[in-house]
Amino acid sequence: MRKKNKLDIIVVYDKSIYMALDFMRTVSDSEEFPYDDAREDNSASTKHRYGKLILGSLLDDIAKNPAYDAQFALVTMGGKRNLNIHGGEFSVTDEADNDAEKVIGFTKDISVFKQKLDSISIEGEEKRRSTRQMPMSIMA
Repeated sequence: MRKKNKLDIIVVYDKSIYMALDFMRTVSDSEEFPYDDAREDNSASTKHRYGKLILGSLLDDIAKNPAYDAQFALVTMGGKRNLNIHGGEFSVTDEADNDAEKVIGFTKDISVFKQKLDSISIEGEEKRRSTRQMPMSIMA
């Protein structure tokens, strides 16, 4: 019997609000606030939905491949940010150390891994209206 190749896969999944945009939607550098176009978490057309489908299919194929002794781990990134709206301008504030989360450590059970993958939700952005003056560095 041929020895299987050991394969450790760590998936880092983006759960920021960007993933709630339509799959074919791009965001240009000049576009200031595209997230008003964000969709519901499981909308069929989002980057989030396609990301989970593509990852699930790819990892299924690897798990079933007899050449590999694979195990999988899942980490999410994103972090919740606050969008501070000042008249027609906005700024973004972010709390430190909330961007990454270990969802599941290494497992050989692809069904358990996919359940954890399917449970990921997009983090929303909180909009805060403010009447205070924005710092000049943000307005530039």
